[in-house]
Amino acid sequence: MIVSFFISLFFFSSSALASSVSFVTEPIWFSPEPLVEGQKVTVHTQLYNGESVALSATAFFFDGKVVLGQKPVTLPALSSKDITITWTPTAGAHDLSVSLVNATLDNKEKTPVTLDQKDIPTLRVVVPKKI
Repeated sequence: MIVSFFISLFFFSSSALASSVSFVTEPIWFSPEPLVEGQKVTVHTQLYNGESVALSATAFFFDGKVVLGQKPVTLPALSSKDITITWTPTAGAHDLSVSLVNATLDNKEKTPVTLDQKDIPTLRVVVPKKI
C-alpha cells in the first residue's frame, strides 16, 4: 500500500506501509491566489486511495508545528478526494504541510496505513505585508 497526500506530515508505523495511497504531484494549492495578508483562502490537498477497500483518517494541516485545521476523511477504494480548510494568512514565511493521522483501511483488520517521511511534501510560501 502507498499513502500519499497533496500536503502532508504523515506518521510512519510498523504496520502497513502504504504503496497505493498517495498525494498528488502538487500537494498544496490555494484559492484564490495570490495570497494576501488577512484575506481568507481555501487551502487544498488531494489524497488518492489505490487500495481495494476504503480508507479512513484525519487530515491535519500545519504551518510549521502550528495546526491550522483538521478534517476527517473517508476515501472510497480506487478514488481521490480534495480536502480543504479555510486559512487567513499573516505576512511572512509559512511552511505548510498535511499529516494523515489514525489512517486505517476499512478492512476486517483495520490495517494501519502510514507514509514514509520522504513522501510528505511541504510547501513554503511567503505572504507579503499589506501596505
